[in-house]
Amino acid sequence: MNHLFWHERWASDRIGFHKSTVNSALTKHWHALALPKIKRILVPFCGKSLDLLWLHQQGYRVLGVDLSQKAILAFFTENNLTFTLQESGEHTQYIGTGPAEGIILICGDLLTLSIEIAGVCDGLYDRAAMIALPPTMRTNYGSTVRKLLSRNARGLLLTVCYPENERDGPPFSVPAPTYGEGVQFECVETTDLLADPISAQRYSVSEMSEKIYTVNFSEEME
Repeated sequence: MNHLFWHERWASDRIGFHKSTVNSALTKHWHALALPKIKRILVPFCGKSLDLLWLHQQGYRVLGVDLSQKAILAFFTENNLTFTLQESGEHTQYIGTGPAEGIILICGDLLTLSIEIAGVCDGLYDRAAMIALPPTMRTNYGSTVRKLLSRNARGLLLTVCYPENERDGPPFSVPAPTYGEGVQFECVETTDLLADPISAQRYSVSEMSEKIYTVNFSEEME
């Protein structure tokens, strides 16, 4: 993963991937996972997403991870939330206080994050991580995610799919999502992104769809 690329995007506010509202796929499909409230949800590459706040408001504890300190600080500042800091080697934990208690955002590289620092999560919300990584990095990413999840964890994954020879990512095309062996995916919605003229002009590909999956992790997970 090119750290400099993402730091520059945040530094120059070129963050077209950030949504100013809660993602509609999250509100539509999350509850189908039937995860009990107070469970802990991992949100990789979280940025300053309002999805973090929505999950917390549903009664979940939230662990977000992002490279950008600017993004994490913006999440707390823009939502008028407070936090305390805890240094953990190369990672810094922003621990929500007051109304934000139950939200922890970790600044640093997800792929070097240990379970000793992060702890175990029971659910996964992946809107921005898998599509941000080239195929060569997905095996390492998948093993990292599985390491941080409990047995029988469940999650929601959002991907895009387009002819890979027609453009360079990010977002990268994910024709066949994977977190490694023993993980089950069910596609619950497919949307033609090029039906939106703005997206069609932005991406300049012959076809492009968003696919939303529910994810079940196996009991055989190590």
